[in-house]
Amino acid sequence: MIGLSWNVRGLGNPRAFAALGRLLKKHSPDIVFLSEMKTKESRANNIKMLLGFSGGFHVDCVRKSGGLILPWKDSVEVMILSCSSGHIDARVKLDDGFNWHFSGFYGDPVASKRKDSWTLLRRLRRIDDILWLCGNDFNELLSQSEKVGGSDKSFTGMFQFCQAVEDYDLVDLWFSGPRLTWNNKRDGRLNIQERLDRFLADNQWRDRFLDIRVDHLGFNTSDHRPILLLCSTVTQVHQGPIRAFRFEPFWLKDADFGKVIDADWKETGPSLSVLALRMKLELCATTLGAWSRRKFGNIRRQIETKNREIDRLYKCCGKPGVLTNISQLERAIEGLLECEKIYWMQRSRADWL
Repeated sequence: MIGLSWNVRGLGNPRAFAALGRLLKKHSPDIVFLSEMKTKESRANNIKMLLGFSGGFHVDCVRKSGGLILPWKDSVEVMILSCSSGHIDARVKLDDGFNWHFSGFYGDPVASKRKDSWTLLRRLRRIDDILWLCGNDFNELLSQSEKVGGSDKSFTGMFQFCQAVEDYDLVDLWFSGPRLTWNNKRDGRLNIQERLDRFLADNQWRDRFLDIRVDHLGFNTSDHRPILLLCSTVTQVHQGPIRAFRFEPFWLKDADFGKVIDADWKETGPSLSVLALRMKLELCATTLGAWSRRKFGNIRRQIETKNREIDRLYKCCGKPGVLTNISQLERAIEGLLECEKIYWMQRSRADWL
């Protein structure tokens, strides 16, 4: 079972939607919880269908803030238990018949109201007293060590969160990847980073899965990192078909494309027969393929490489000019995402937007 949780900070722009689509294609989660969607019902339903989920439930945003969605695949059965602007609560059944309780949770962003969030967390435990997992953006820390930069967090706020976690023997699932999941993306001494996003589970839920892993992923378009939950070790062997030549529409955006075609076409001279024309086309296709690999390489690999560089730069946000470099890398990623979108639109013939 694979789950993905992300405070996406708005899905109303193509860049955010493309980033989410890329995450889903790479990790193929069975169930996803997104907070701060900032969308209404019609857009949420479109998102669920465009991203290929069979089921889903959403909570509308209020004005231009908030908004939650919980989409899922056929590999799980989901029964919604309750919802509010700060949570979607559900019972999940896996294909082996195992039932468990999931709470997608969004802590109140206003510190003075966060005590109500912990009251809600306690109430959710009492609603369905089976194996429990909850996660997303709690908007609070469990300790001062989960913050870099800015003034110290309120001890009272952290204590209340810790108390709510301890009341029901919840455990903070350990993770791989960068420790801090939120960055205010301000430069130099104004930069603040915190660990606001996590998965919490009771011991019974943990004991049910022998192999549990949580990964903190790259920021993508949000100021929050997506968090990925993996609870299985099934190995799949994939044998793909023989690769054939495909014309890539994003080649047309490159100034060198016409020169490559012109040079290759003239080099082989005139085509005096159908066979000669076929050979000429095959040679041109081979040349284009080699040129594309040199020029663009693997688009996804380039995106991942730039995201790793962004993650490295975020570790030294306190230095002047670092966020400028991050912005340049993010603009480069936007261009690559546009190429990737055109690439997949050609194959799926689906309009992602």
